[in-house]
Amino acid sequence: MFLHLTSRLRGEVATVQKALVMADGVRNLLTNLRASLLAVPPELSEGADDKSRAEYGLATLLPQEPGKRDWQIYDHCAALTRLYSVYEQFIGELVGEYVRLLPKLYVKYSDLPACVANQHRIGIGHILLKIGEKGPYKDLDEDVVVRELAAGLSGASGYSLLTNAFFIDRQNLRFSMLCTLLGQLGLSNCGGYINRHFAIANFIKDERAGNSSAEKELQDFIEYRNEAAHRKVDNVIGLDAIAAIGRFLVALGEAISDLVEEGILRRRMELGILAERFAWVPQK
Repeated sequence: MFLHLTSRLRGEVATVQKALVMADGVRNLLTNLRASLLAVPPELSEGADDKSRAEYGLATLLPQEPGKRDWQIYDHCAALTRLYSVYEQFIGELVGEYVRLLPKLYVKYSDLPACVANQHRIGIGHILLKIGEKGPYKDLDEDVVVRELAAGLSGASGYSLLTNAFFIDRQNLRFSMLCTLLGQLGLSNCGGYINRHFAIANFIKDERAGNSSAEKELQDFIEYRNEAAHRKVDNVIGLDAIAAIGRFLVALGEAISDLVEEGILRRRMELGILAERFAWVPQK
C-alpha cells in the first residue's frame, strides 16, 4: 500500500550516497593528481584528445577547490541534513495518506479512536490560535478548518481530518516523538513493533552485531544532524557510516509503513472488508 513511499525513500537515500561518493572521488583526484594538474597548459589545444580534455577540466577546478577538511565537513553536513529531511518528509507523507484514509475506515467522526479524535481537536485548537498571513499555517483557511471540524462533530459522513493537527509539535522526530505521533493515530505498541520488525532486526544483527536498537540508531542520527545544522562541526563521520545511517532509515521506513498497513488491515477486518492488497509480513 505504501510501496511508493518506501521506494522513494530508498531512492532518495541512494542519491545522497551517490553524491557523497562522487564528491569524494573528485576530491581524491584533485589531491592525488595535483602536481600534474598544475602543469596542464592554461589553454586547451585545438584537437585535444579525451585524456587531455579530462585533465584540463580537472585543472580548471583547482582554483575553486575548498580545503580538504572544509570540503569533508560540507559533505558531512549536507548529507546528514538531507537525510533528515528525507526521513521527515517520508513520515509526513505516510501520516498524511493514513489520515486521509481514516474517514473511510471510520465512517463517522464519533467512530474514531478516542486518541485520534482528541489529538485532532487539540491540534485544530492550536492551529486556530496561530493561523495568519505568516507561519506554518498561512496556507490554511480558518473558515474551512472550522467548517470541516463542525461537519465531523455533527455526525455527517464524508468528513475530513486535518493532517496538520497531528504535527503541532515541531520537535525533531526522535524515537519517543515518533512513537507518540503514531500512538496519536491509534497505532499501539509502536516501539516494540519497530524493534521487532525484520528489517530493523536484520540491520541491528548485520551492521551492529546485535548491539543496538532502533531508538539508539535514530537518537545518534538526530544528534549528528543537529550538530551539522546548528553547531560547529569538529568531527566528520565516514562515507560508510553515513551509508549505514541511510540503510537504517530505509529499514525504519519499512517498519513504520508495515505498522500502519497492519492497522489498516485490522480495521478492515473489523468492518468485514477484505484488503485488496496487503504487504505486511507477520512478526515472529
